[in-house]
Amino acid sequence: GVWALSGNQLWRVTDAAEPVVVAALPVHATNCPSMLESDDGAIWLGTYQSGLFRLHAGRFERVVESDKRINSLAQDREGNLWAGTQEDGLWRLRPRLLTVLGEAAGLAPQRVISASICADQAGRLWALSENRRLQPFADGGFTEGVALNSQLKCLHPAMDGGLWVGTWGQGVWHFNTKVTRRWRLADGLPSENICALLGDDRGRLWIGTEDGLALLADGRINAPPFPSGPERANVRSLALDAAGVLWVGTVDGRLVSLSRARRREFTRADG
Repeated sequence: GVWALSGNQLWRVTDAAEPVVVAALPVHATNCPSMLESDDGAIWLGTYQSGLFRLHAGRFERVVESDKRINSLAQDREGNLWAGTQEDGLWRLRPRLLTVLGEAAGLAPQRVISASICADQAGRLWALSENRRLQPFADGGFTEGVALNSQLKCLHPAMDGGLWVGTWGQGVWHFNTKVTRRWRLADGLPSENICALLGDDRGRLWIGTEDGLALLADGRINAPPFPSGPERANVRSLALDAAGVLWVGTVDGRLVSLSRARRREFTRADG
């Protein structure tokens, strides 16, 4: 199953049972752009108005308050939690320690944008900034990185050691020291505005766009093997659960589970 936030309530949603409320945020999160289940089983939520929260012992606690808008979350191989903020650079959280990394650490002097932090197959951390730079983290700081001439939206590690880059207006790119290939409308994408990326264990890439769901496999964009539903929606989030079920979140409030056996849809009427 997956975790889903509706209003201020955190739900556990599975394909085999009814959704269950697990906990409630102490504030009403009108926009929660990032959620992460860390290796220790903790649930982290980054909100636009109220900062960063951690679910502990069945209750949410606010972790830090120096910046109220958290755009993205990621965890590296060493167990560090990384949070991209709107105005306060990039945070690295270790147990009982918070480090703020900004311009002094080499990060471009712009906000760290949503869904923009990930670790590649070698464990190296990458971040996107609003000045269109893709920057790797090494030796305690960010290198200058690469300037990419597009509005960058999201990142996902590629199995070959490179990165998948989702852009706003220029489709999906593959990056490995440089941009090696691009996929756009002419290649079969339903939209060139990319909202979410997710790789599976078969080396395929699921792509959530402003106008539907797509699947990149063996270098080609394919229509997803589902006859109706989210491929015609504005897809904002993607997740795979332990059973291999794909979960699709849409901007109109739908959460859809997609497997070979069946398709199941949850809406606001379900909580």
